[in-house]
Amino acid sequence: MKSLPYVRDIVAKENAKVLRDLRAGVKEIHVEGVDPLTKLPKHKCDSKIVLQALRRLHSVDKEPELRTSTMSGTMYICDKKHLELLNSAYGMYALTNPLHGDCFPSVNRLEREVVGMTASILGGGPAGACVEACGTMTSGGTESIMTAVRTTRDFMCHTRGIDQPELVMAVSAHPAFDKACRYFGIKQHRIPVSKDYRADVKAMARAVNGNTIMLVVSAPGYPHGVMDPVEAAASVARAKKVCLHVDCCLGGFVLPFARKLGYNVPPFHFEVPGVTSISVDTHKYAMAQKGSSVVLYHSRALRKFQFTSITDWTGGLYVSPSHPGSRSGSLVAQTWAAMVHLGEEGYMEATKQLMEASIKLQKGIVAIPGLKLIGQPDMCLVAWTATNVNILELNDVMTSKGWTLNVLQFPNSVHMCLTMSNVDCVEMLIKDLQDGVNDLLKHGSDPAKGGKAPIYGMATSLPDRGAVNDILIMYQDVVCG
Repeated sequence: MKSLPYVRDIVAKENAKVLRDLRAGVKEIHVEGVDPLTKLPKHKCDSKIVLQALRRLHSVDKEPELRTSTMSGTMYICDKKHLELLNSAYGMYALTNPLHGDCFPSVNRLEREVVGMTASILGGGPAGACVEACGTMTSGGTESIMTAVRTTRDFMCHTRGIDQPELVMAVSAHPAFDKACRYFGIKQHRIPVSKDYRADVKAMARAVNGNTIMLVVSAPGYPHGVMDPVEAAASVARAKKVCLHVDCCLGGFVLPFARKLGYNVPPFHFEVPGVTSISVDTHKYAMAQKGSSVVLYHSRALRKFQFTSITDWTGGLYVSPSHPGSRSGSLVAQTWAAMVHLGEEGYMEATKQLMEASIKLQKGIVAIPGLKLIGQPDMCLVAWTATNVNILELNDVMTSKGWTLNVLQFPNSVHMCLTMSNVDCVEMLIKDLQDGVNDLLKHGSDPAKGGKAPIYGMATSLPDRGAVNDILIMYQDVVCG
C-alpha cells in the first residue's frame, strides 16, 4: 500500500511533519561558556577548564538524589559512603583490562567471585541445587540477555542440529530478546499474557516446534512487576527438550532475600530443574554502578558456546569470553566492592525496606478512586492505570510535579520502580497522584500542552505498527544528531 505513489506522497508529508515536531521536542542543550563541538579542538585544553565545562554541562541534568529521588528506577544507590567506595574501587582499577589476565590477574579473580556470589543466591554454587552453575560478567542486562540467546543458539545447533532457530517469549519479555533475535537470525514467537499479566504457558507450549531453542520467562517482568510461572515453563522446557532462560535482571537481588523475609516467592532460579540460563543486573539492586550485569548458565558445557576462539589469525591465538574484547576492570572491581560491602545483611535490610514501600504504594493507589493496579506485584515494581481520567494525562501531571514515571502500553498504564533512593518518597507520590487525579477531574485535560500523552495516545491507537516504528526510528535519529 505504501508503495503506491499517492499514498507514498501522503506518508512522506506526514513523516516530514512528525520529524519537524520531533526536532522541536528534543532538548537542545545550550550552556553558557560551552560551545557545541563539531570537530576535534585544535589545541590542548587545561584540565581545570575541561572539568569546568563538564560541570556546566552536567548542571542541566536531573539532579540525582540519594534518598529523595522522584525517578522510577534509574537511581539504585542511596548511601553516599557506598558511592564513594565504588568510585574509589573504580579509580583503583581504571587502567586494567580483563582481556589481559596475565597482566591483571586480580581482575579475573574479582570477576569469578562476582559470578560465584551471584550464582550462590540464585540456586547455584556448592550449597545450591545447581553445583556447576557458572557464568561471566557483562556490561548490562541487554548484553546478558543477548549473550545467553546467542550461546543457546550455538549450543542447540551443535547438540541438536537446529540451523533455523526459533525462540518463544511473552509479549511482556524485555526488548533485548527482540534485539537478540534480530541480531542472531532467530525467528521469534510472541505469546500473550494471561489476565494476571503473567506469561501464558499453555500458549508457550503450543508455540514450541522442532526448531525451538529457548523459552523465555521473567522474574519479574519489567512492565508490571509480576513473575511468570517459571516452574510451569520449566516443565514444558523439559518435556520439549529445549532451553529455558529466566530474566532476573530486575529481581535477581530482591526476590531471593524477599523469600528469606517470608514473602511468597515461588521457585524461579536454578532450584527449578530445566532452567538453563539466567540474566541478573548487578547495577540495579546489587547497587553497583552502571554498567554491570551477570549471565549465568547451569553448566560449563553450555557456557563454552559463549566463548569465541580464533586459531588462524596472524596476530596470534585469540580467545574472548564475551562480545566485547577489551573491557573495563573498573566495572568488575566496583561491582565486587558493592557486593562485599553490603553482603547478605545489607541486601536483606534493603529488601525489607523495598517490599514494605511496595505494599504501602499498592495500598495508596487502590485507595485513590479511579486508580487500579495492573497485576499483583511480586516485588517493588508497581504498575497502575485509571478508569476516571486519562492515565497518560495523569502521567504528564506527575511529570509537572517532578516525577519521572515509566509509561506502558497495551493497556495504557504507568509504573514506579521503587529503589533505595525513593523508598522514603512513597507518601509524597501517593499524595501527588491523588492531587493529580483531582486536578484532572476538576479542570479536565489540555492536549495542546504536549507531554507524553499525545505521543503515546497516537502510538497505541495506530493499527499500523510499521508507522509507529518509523516514528521511533526518526526520534532516535534526531537524538543521535
